[in-house]
Amino acid sequence: MIEGFKVWINSMLCIGIFVLFIKLVIPNNHLKKYIYSMIGIITIITVISPVMNFFENDTMESSLNQVISDISSNEMAISVDNSNINKYQDLNNQAVKQGFIDKLSDDIKSKLENKGVSIKDVEVNLDNEYGIEKIKIAVKKYSQNCPDSGSVITFVKNEYDIDSSKVEVRGE
Repeated sequence: MIEGFKVWINSMLCIGIFVLFIKLVIPNNHLKKYIYSMIGIITIITVISPVMNFFENDTMESSLNQVISDISSNEMAISVDNSNINKYQDLNNQAVKQGFIDKLSDDIKSKLENKGVSIKDVEVNLDNEYGIEKIKIAVKKYSQNCPDSGSVITFVKNEYDIDSSKVEVRGE
């Protein structure tokens, strides 16, 4: 098939060179339009000949069978790939969820430390919809801005617009 394609490309190049040569050689007279018509017919025959050979050589049925078998084997590969896609989607969702938890924890920690509260650890629990189930904050030392756990809970509640029952603070 590739050899046939190479032969067809060579034929097209030869026709192109032939057409250029003819255009340079023919005189400007009344025969010019007839010569161009013949060149057009030869070019059309050259372009269509691989398609005609395809239908004449009875390879159409074998080619169709080959295409159908390729499609059915690709469907098998696609069904196998779907299980891999689901696995990768789950891994991607877990990575996104963990990234969200890490960023939220770091944000809470930095905002509380800006208020002067020394933080030991921030633990964030999310549900499947990325809603906050619980935030657990371990405080090393409170500050004048936030002197107790209630003020830390109020700050987090107001800053992140969540219910205060979802925030738990333990400290020294």
